[in-house]
Amino acid sequence: MKNNRFGKAGVLSKEQELLIRENLPKLVYQIAFDIARFTGERMGAILQLQNSDVYDPWLQPLTYVNFRKQTRKQSAGKEAKTRQVPMHPKLAESLKGWRSPSEKYLFPSPRGSRPISFSSYDKAFRTALKAAGLGSEGFSTHSTRRTTITRLSRLGIGDKVVQKIIGHSDIRTTLGYIEDDPAIERQAIQNL
Repeated sequence: MKNNRFGKAGVLSKEQELLIRENLPKLVYQIAFDIARFTGERMGAILQLQNSDVYDPWLQPLTYVNFRKQTRKQSAGKEAKTRQVPMHPKLAESLKGWRSPSEKYLFPSPRGSRPISFSSYDKAFRTALKAAGLGSEGFSTHSTRRTTITRLSRLGIGDKVVQKIIGHSDIRTTLGYIEDDPAIERQAIQNL
């Protein structure tokens, strides 16, 4: 668990996710948070999404969210890859309620010439955490990524499928995101 910004980001419960979302001060931050919840992508790539990455020419949500390789984190010695994540129905509904004021960026800065900054989102996220009473719980903007990976694993989705969905090139990276749960471990032994 994160402590003073060190360690792994905490995994959110569904209730905690909803508390954070309702405490985010603007719809723009809520929609970005929804994309994080339903794709497991890093916030840096989410904030750089273009309208064409989520909407068709008629402004209807696509059947996937497209994270272009130039917006995704690149590991040392490895090339970033474009990642397409199937569109979750709840995310599609959320996107139907959002219209970007920019022709290009889904989340434009006030000037509109580029996307909003990560620091702007991070500030709003930390404010929402405090307002929700979760400010000291070890959560960060990376919590949605860890939460998505952990949930997929706990749903019984195979590690290789989770790896493909999340876009990791190495299965060990994926496994490092999954939070241990002693109750699940006890249940597994009892099921033998």
